[in-house]
Amino acid sequence: MVGWGPAQHDHRLRRPRIADWGPTAHPFRCGIVASVTGARDAVPHPHVPHVSATAPLEETHMSDSIAREFARWTAALRYEDLPPVVVDKMRAQILVHLVSAVFGSETAEGRESIDLTLREEGKADGASIITRTEKATRIGATFANAELIHLTGLMDQYRMITHPGVSLVPAGIVNAELEGRSGKELITALAAGYEFGCRLSEDFVPATAARGFRPA
Repeated sequence: MVGWGPAQHDHRLRRPRIADWGPTAHPFRCGIVASVTGARDAVPHPHVPHVSATAPLEETHMSDSIAREFARWTAALRYEDLPPVVVDKMRAQILVHLVSAVFGSETAEGRESIDLTLREEGKADGASIITRTEKATRIGATFANAELIHLTGLMDQYRMITHPGVSLVPAGIVNAELEGRSGKELITALAAGYEFGCRLSEDFVPATAARGFRPA
């Protein structure tokens, strides 16, 4: 992840360091690409439009919040910027979480979650709940699908401190459906979501645990 997304930081998001991408860096700092595919050294140098790897630091809006820095990078991100290993991994993440949701839908708890969602958030022209023909509001369908995945325990993990896919994939597929987005747009959005989620968890989750809270 170092050098692919917004740059390495010391609890502050600094400017993207695209030039840092090399044999010692990989598309996701969390390692979900490199550790699984073993292809870290083969990852090509990406082109992220509208971002200069050599721009002086004072020109990169250091006064902006982390959210603004990352939003600027995300808004410029295109499917064509993603290395093949990242695209392949995002496809796999979608598939494994959909399969997990199907398993979850067959549990008693899963059926209860779906029934509750349809009672409280049912919407005829809403988004799909996995395995059901009925639909729900944007937030309702996202909740139901995430709950189905969570029930099975079949999900990804990053360094045993977070499970990004259980929230990212349901949100991604629901929004893609409602907004009429393509598969490429969904993959791009998920890649950005993983980049940000894993980066935040790496820096902030350990600090949260050190203060006596259990992050989830």
